[in-house]
Amino acid sequence: MLTDRKGRNILHYMVEPIQWENVELLQQLHKEAPAKIKQLLQQKNKEGNTALDIAIKTKQRNMAAAMRTILGTPAKKAKIANEESVSDLPDVSDLACKYKVDEDSEMYIQLWRVENEMDSEPETPKPSSMSGYSETADLVRCPVTQQLMA
Repeated sequence: MLTDRKGRNILHYMVEPIQWENVELLQQLHKEAPAKIKQLLQQKNKEGNTALDIAIKTKQRNMAAAMRTILGTPAKKAKIANEESVSDLPDVSDLACKYKVDEDSEMYIQLWRVENEMDSEPETPKPSSMSGYSETADLVRCPVTQQLMA
């Protein structure tokens, strides 16, 4: 298979340096040439990393999952270069948040509404002090245009 000076093939470049997680392209390539793509996925660069190793290190979960699917079950326990496997990572799925996010959010919104609430009846506008009618006239609102008039 073709590689560059660093031993990287096309799949290495799909995950590094640009991390777009282009799963659709990987699946299309696998559909066209399944044996070649499987071989490319198993090929290591000069640093000893496969494309899957790089996807795992750069936290490209969708791409890593697609690569594992193509490689099959042995890839689920594949070791990455630093000898840490995906199955060795701690399972955090059962951790519960110690904060009451929904309740705290609701309380914050209620407090904000109380602090920023305006009087239920808006203050009656008065004419400008420069108009000469500030003490004697009232402003009325046009029912059609909603414009204030003295």
